[in-house]
Amino acid sequence: MGRRKEFVRRRYGVILGYVGLLWATAAVAIAATPLITLAYPDEVGSVGTYLVTALVLGGLGVLLWKRSRGDRGLRGLPEGAVVMTVGWAGTILASVPILILEAGLSPVQALFEATSGWTTTGLSVVDVGGASHLTLFFRSVMELVGGAGFAVLMVTTFTSSAGPGLTSAEGRGDLLVPHLRGSARLVVGLYALYAGLGTLGLWAAGMGAFDAVNHAFAAISTGGFSTRAESIGYWDSALVEGVTSVLMVLGTTNFVVAWHLARGRWRQVWGNGETRFFIAMMVVLVLVLSTTGAGPFRVALFETLSALSTSGFSTVGYADWSGAAVGVLMVAMVIGGGAGSTAGGIKQYRVYAILRLLAFEVKRLALPSRSFSAPTVLRNGQHERLATDAVRTILLFVCVYGLTWAGGTLLIAMHGFALDDAAFEAASALGTVGLSIGVTSADAPASLLGTLVSLMFLGRLETFTVLAAFAKVAMDGRAALRSKGPSLADTAAGERSRTPSA
Repeated sequence: MGRRKEFVRRRYGVILGYVGLLWATAAVAIAATPLITLAYPDEVGSVGTYLVTALVLGGLGVLLWKRSRGDRGLRGLPEGAVVMTVGWAGTILASVPILILEAGLSPVQALFEATSGWTTTGLSVVDVGGASHLTLFFRSVMELVGGAGFAVLMVTTFTSSAGPGLTSAEGRGDLLVPHLRGSARLVVGLYALYAGLGTLGLWAAGMGAFDAVNHAFAAISTGGFSTRAESIGYWDSALVEGVTSVLMVLGTTNFVVAWHLARGRWRQVWGNGETRFFIAMMVVLVLVLSTTGAGPFRVALFETLSALSTSGFSTVGYADWSGAAVGVLMVAMVIGGGAGSTAGGIKQYRVYAILRLLAFEVKRLALPSRSFSAPTVLRNGQHERLATDAVRTILLFVCVYGLTWAGGTLLIAMHGFALDDAAFEAASALGTVGLSIGVTSADAPASLLGTLVSLMFLGRLETFTVLAAFAKVAMDGRAALRSKGPSLADTAAGERSRTPSA
């Protein structure tokens, strides 16, 4: 029993070390935010709040990392899930005092805004018209960093020893190149390039410099925070909408596909089933939305892309839209963006895989069984077999996602909202989209904001990560208290066996 307790104690020392590393990464982003005051020196009085928060969070993070000397590796996805769940929650909570002191929000409102920012959702209770430039920029920085993902930034900057467990827990398991650190650095490089070119593009399209920076950060992270209450509709510019649309597409595209595109590998780009599915869904949803009274084609195109990419920008309100038009956006939000991208939702690859599985089953029933061996998906120009384990995981994820959406819808409806409005807002929060039908507001009750916070958090970490974290902690706690159980060697071997391949 003593050996088992010692093993659990040592393993959680390592886990907390990586939590500390995540907090140190977040602290760097928070500390860098006040650099915007170089352009707005009259707001320099607020810098202290950010620096103190960064110092406390970063100091605690470094302390935890230093205390985890020795074994610096994580044993698979379960431990990575604990790191991500605790690390993300701590980062969100650390941002709450900043928003209370600098944005004038209540504690619940600040928790809501921080969760929306770091999870790249984009639902907001901040009065952007009265907010300082520093507050608005902080919201955009949260989305930029949250979209990149702490796991990727940690692997790029600090360590790659626990990379597979961390990146898989954060939904970034695909590699651009064989080496994990090299792949992470390419992702960060592409991401920074997108943000830089996006800023220049929006500025050239007619935005001011400050607006361009913030909207480029929010678009490439598929976050959706805006510096204007009317969002992108404030500019009423086809050029601004066009540049924003390009950024939203880049943000919602799997980084592996984007890497092939950047290198001119058109065969791999078009030979990806998810890419074809995205194009087909855009065409279908835009055409349907155009016929439901949503407005001209330009509106239908932008709003559909915003919902499907889970970016959350808007050019119009939805008060006079038909139920069918709102339903189209809801479908797009539930499907969501590309796997391995900054977007949320079920993810296009999972929906594509389910459709391929459905097509296989229909053909199997219609033709002799020996005509087909297994369902396949198109990746990098080749048909790859869809493994049974992958099918089970996808179907379970979709079921859990649907149940979570239904539960969130009912909880929102209990606050007096119509069921269709509640379903829309729940889909937006769980899919980390940020479009609102009018449910989210600064005067919303704490219980409603709390429900949306839970949905946003589960949506960003894809629910399974949070469930895996709770299961891991519960099982380890029970194992440590049992008088009989697996030996130290058996426990360690079991953890290693669940380590995902890089």
